[in-house]
This record gives sequence, structure tokens and C-alpha cells, in this order.
Amino acid sequence: MYIDPDVSSKLSTLITQLNDQKASLPAPLNATLAELTDAARKIGSALFRRGKIDDAAFYLTFPALNGDAQSQYAMATCTGYIFGAFRYAFPETKKWLRLAAAQNNVFALMWLGDTESLAKARELSMAAVAAGNAQGMLNMYTLTQDITWLTQAAATGNSKAQFKLAQAYREHPGLMTNAVERNALIEEMCQKSADSGYPPALYDRVYPQTSTASTLEKQQRFAQLVAAGELEGIQEYGYALAGMPWKGAKKARTYGLEKDLPKARALLKFARDRNVGIESVDQLDADLEEILHQMSPKQYDASLSILAELNSKVLLVAQFNEPKVVLGSGN
Repeated sequence: MYIDPDVSSKLSTLITQLNDQKASLPAPLNATLAELTDAARKIGSALFRRGKIDDAAFYLTFPALNGDAQSQYAMATCTGYIFGAFRYAFPETKKWLRLAAAQNNVFALMWLGDTESLAKARELSMAAVAAGNAQGMLNMYTLTQDITWLTQAAATGNSKAQFKLAQAYREHPGLMTNAVERNALIEEMCQKSADSGYPPALYDRVYPQTSTASTLEKQQRFAQLVAAGELEGIQEYGYALAGMPWKGAKKARTYGLEKDLPKARALLKFARDRNVGIESVDQLDADLEEILHQMSPKQYDASLSILAELNSKVLLVAQFNEPKVVLGSGN
């Protein structure tokens, strides 16, 4: 979606003026403005999570200008992607960060990175820690890189913390010199995180050639990925059931699954209908056509039933299902 910069600028000015004058606006107009802002937030958030950054930025501008701190931080992240810079924030990025930080958004404070902002981020995070909040502990890990914070967060059962703890021990084996104990802890944390449905942990159990998961576990994890609405997992599962390679592979990765064309077509059609993030829509269309030619009328009807069930039960998960956390330099 292309939005002329001049049009976008004028719309932003209009929304700002309307928000500034809310107290004097007629009630019906205020209600319409609130509905517009809420709709823009939902659409923008969905586009952002799916990686459609330019489109997301257009919609998120409205709730961000209306004072929504999460939208303001999302706008900062959008500009970071657009400008290709996170470590050093551009003025447009800083504008949104400062607005979010003024509302005590910890991620924005950490990204700003100046002494005062980091002190405030630490204060807010420690208050969250005192309340037993795992995200506060994760924030403290970001601020200090002290592994004990990750350990504490993982002990709360937080799936994100569990996976991050496993990653930390993988990347820094010196943190636990006993290799047997270290590998056992990594396995335990990855399993627990995946059992909770945390998408990065599920990927880790299924996709890498180095995964320690059994064939049976990988098959079971696919069901979790589909239930979670994770688009790449849905496609991987579909191609495995079709017995077809994808992403340029020379042969299919079937994960020991028997061919199931109705289910394969339903999964891939579900992904195609939500084509955001698909590297090659043309290739997927061709693969769907090939599967269709292999199916009997009965199998085709079955695939339609499976697709209808997917459409009714599965919500597409965020591609960027977590806020991007950046520890800034204060510049």
C-alpha cells in the first residue's frame, strides 16, 4: 500500500488537531474519532506483527498521536526498520520514543539509553520484579546482562525467559562449565518453553538440523504451530504432508509424516490466503495447483472442510510477536 507522504502528513496534522480539541468536540464526533483510532490501532498492530512495516506505520500513526504508548513504541520500531537503524536512533524514531518514554514505557526508556532514561527503566523494572513480574526480570537482564535475572524469570514459568535462558547457555557455555549439566538444562528449558507454545522454542525443536527432538516430537510440535497460527510452521507442515520441497530445497523434509494431500492443500491454501510473509507467492500458487491435480474429488472436498475449520479456529500469530528490545547509547 502506497500512501503519498503529503497525504499522510495532512492526515496526521488533522488527527493531532482533532485530539487536541476533543474536549470541545460534539459527542458523536468524539465517538467516531475513538472508533477510528481503535480500528487503526488494530489494523496497524496486525500489519506490524506480520512484517508489513510501511503499511503498519500509516495506521499506527493515529493511535500513536492519540497518546497510545504501545503504538508510539511500535512507531519507533517501524521507523527503525524503515531507516535501517536501531542502535542509533534517527530523529523521527526519537520523537516516538520520547512520547512513549514519557508514559513510562520501559522499552522506549531502554532504547533512548541516556543515564536518566536507563535509571527510570531500572526503577520501573525493579518495581515489576518486586511484584513477581517476569517481564521486569527480563528487562533487568537486558539492562545488566546478569544471567541470574534470566534464571529468576525462567523459574516463574515464563516461556520466553525459559527459551532465552537456554539460548544464553548455548551462546556462552562458560556460564556453566559442566557440559552435561549445561546441555541438560538447555534441553529442559527448550522443552518447557515449547510445551507452553512459545513460537521461537517450537521452531527450535522442529526446524534446525541440530535439533535433539525426536521425529514423533517434531510431528506433535507441528500441531502446536498450527494451533498457534504460526504462518511459517503452517507452510512447513503443509509441504511435509504434501511430500514436496520448499524454500529451494532439493528434496522434501517429511518429518516422517505420511502423505495427506487434503490436509496439505488446506494448510497451504490457508497460508496463501494470508500471503503476508510468503517469500514466493507464485511458487506457492504453482505448488497448490500441482497438489490439486493429484487429488480426487473426494480429497478435494475433504480439503475444503479442513480449510473451513482452520479459518474458523486459527488466528494468524504475530510475525513480530514481541516488542523489539534495544539498549540504546544515549545519543
